[in-house]
Amino acid sequence: MGFVIHGAKGRGVYRLTINPKSGLVDELKIVKSVGYRDLNELAAKALLQWRFKPGTPSPVEVPVEFDIQGGNRILH
Repeated sequence: MGFVIHGAKGRGVYRLTINPKSGLVDELKIVKSVGYRDLNELAAKALLQWRFKPGTPSPVEVPVEFDIQGGNRILH
């Protein structure tokens, strides 16, 4: 990861394909980019950790919004 610039804002939409047996996310696609590569990667990493109830209808579209406040931050 690199730097996220102060004042970075963006809204994205991600489509998650849910495994019907396990409830885990099998696949993630960016429907609408947040506008920053680092923020897309952060959102994707977080969403891939989500767990759903087995049998959840799939795919699921998830909106994500970022509004970075404060000084420059290094993301680890």
